[in-house]
Amino acid sequence: MRSILMRISIFAAFVVIFGACQKQDNTNLTTTSVDPNKQFLTIPEEVINGIIPPHPSCTSPYLVELEIKGVGDGNYAWIWKVTNKNPGNGKNGTAQDLSHWGIQLEACVRSAERNATMDHIVGAAYSFDGENWTSFTPSYKPDPSIKNTCGFETPNILKFDVGTNGNKPTYYKLIVNKWFSVNRFAKAFYKSGKNTGCGEICIPSFCCLCEH
Repeated sequence: MRSILMRISIFAAFVVIFGACQKQDNTNLTTTSVDPNKQFLTIPEEVINGIIPPHPSCTSPYLVELEIKGVGDGNYAWIWKVTNKNPGNGKNGTAQDLSHWGIQLEACVRSAERNATMDHIVGAAYSFDGENWTSFTPSYKPDPSIKNTCGFETPNILKFDVGTNGNKPTYYKLIVNKWFSVNRFAKAFYKSGKNTGCGEICIPSFCCLCEH
């Protein structure tokens, strides 16, 4: 009888522990839903399942979507997926391949005191399939090729010096050592071919005005 009671007690404890673990796992599976008209997203500090789209007011020849992942040790991967929505020769509503682009960083990501220092960025890479990544050392300065080609000077930007090919997406990643919320109206600048040219676009990126 004592043996039977002991087995029942062990089984009951297992059920309680297993149930608690299941409940804990489920809290990490929340998917972030985005209000289409919301500019600032104060997202809880956890792994996010899902894509953050650009704000509907942002117009661009290229679709720029953002995904944020926790990668351990207090670091987060910010991954931008860039797709040419209507590839072509740059005429009749089409866009030529993206040559390169860059992000203007807010002061909390770089350093307000040391303008060219990106204190919270610990890694940068690009990929053509989202799995195999090529790392590079980022810099933060104006893009002379946009000025030489299109006649206007950009502010300091973090340049991703690789573009798109047809309608295949290219992925761009920054690893940061701090949690940031999202501004869906952050500034970016791009360069394309002769017909599509260069321009300023708004994308989902780091937010310094938000609470985090």
